[in-house]
Amino acid sequence: MIGISAPPILGGEPTADDSDANAMLVAHAYFAQTPGFVTARSTAVTSISLFGFVDDTSDPAGAGVEVAMNKTEANGNPFVGFFVAKNLYFELTGAASTITWTPLVRGGAAPIDFN
Repeated sequence: MIGISAPPILGGEPTADDSDANAMLVAHAYFAQTPGFVTARSTAVTSISLFGFVDDTSDPAGAGVEVAMNKTEANGNPFVGFFVAKNLYFELTGAASTITWTPLVRGGAAPIDFN
């Protein structure tokens, strides 16, 4: 009989902090040291928008690709989520938000702030 081994444990602990242990902020470019997912939600309750960008430069919002957008027309809380590959930059623009990074690899390092 061929033994079946358990699959590797993937995914790291989510964090709202960058590599300097500071809360991640809107309008800051971050460098992904590992592949992972970004989620952001705003707590504002007015008509607002939230945008996500990814690029290979430290100016994702200026030079990158918009990969996520959510706009509320009335009272609401926009939310976006998107994947970022290793060694790419990401940035969120729009409403002040809580940003969370979840690495795809266990022990994945937090993103580096480039602002």
